[in-house]
Amino acid sequence: MGSVRCIVDTDAGPDDVMALAWLLSRHDVIIEAITIAYGLAHAWEGAINMSRVVALAGRDIPVYVGHDKAHAAFPDELRMLSDTLPGVDLPSKFRAPEREPAPQFLARRLNDRAAGTIRVLALGALDNLAAAIGGESSGAALEDVIIMGGAFDVVGNVKNSDSFVSPTNTAEWNFFVDPPSTRTVLGTNVPTLVIPLDATNDVPVTPQFIDHFQGAVVTPLGQMTGRVLQLIRPFAARGIFFAWDPLAAVAMLYPEVIRTRVSAVSVLCDGTTRRAEEGPLKRIAFEADRKLFTELYLSEFTRSGVRLPT
Repeated sequence: MGSVRCIVDTDAGPDDVMALAWLLSRHDVIIEAITIAYGLAHAWEGAINMSRVVALAGRDIPVYVGHDKAHAAFPDELRMLSDTLPGVDLPSKFRAPEREPAPQFLARRLNDRAAGTIRVLALGALDNLAAAIGGESSGAALEDVIIMGGAFDVVGNVKNSDSFVSPTNTAEWNFFVDPPSTRTVLGTNVPTLVIPLDATNDVPVTPQFIDHFQGAVVTPLGQMTGRVLQLIRPFAARGIFFAWDPLAAVAMLYPEVIRTRVSAVSVLCDGTTRRAEEGPLKRIAFEADRKLFTELYLSEFTRSGVRLPT
């Protein structure tokens, strides 16, 4: 496998941290930039947290801050959890987020063919990406997009919101908070892989997974990820936490971890996704190999390294 050059567009939730830590653990992944999308963490707090994760990895990666408003919002308790990451120790010294706004950076970079092609791993709402490749923008340097979002043949996970309760239980959070941006991105001809709940439901994060992970990891990034897993243990115990973004990250490098179908996609007013008869074709994951995912994800954190202080 050759090196992968990508931009991580993330809403900086706990599972985003898990995905980023895995990517930072690999020497064959070149993360050119991190952009903060709307979603779980507030934009500035998310940018700081991701900058600190990058510092822990000993990398020098610019972080760009996106907008902090969209059409709907995650529940306040989840946003606070993502903002503060209680119990997760991260470096106090880090590269400050860039002044250039995330949508402006993405629009510039994704149209800069001279800088080389780039992949985008989109782990939050698609507001940044829609601004960068919607309308008259060609996205000439964009190789493909891997998106975590949507639900096709399974129920959604939008259970409560300050502004809306899904009456049909069909929407997924990343698409629910900004349906227009979702519609814009999925309406382009950019090669796109969608990782919806249909596939992520196959990779639940259970208390047993957390215990096994914490007993096996030895690297600093692994130790930090173990603390993130401890933070979400109550959700794991209730059976409502899945490896959403980690699966998308792994699938970007190892497509064999999922099975896909090809279809056009329609996006309803609440962000609900359905296969469509017309429109640009997208690859949609409908199944994931839980055993292979676990092996691939865990292996990056079990290499010899220095443990973080307890």
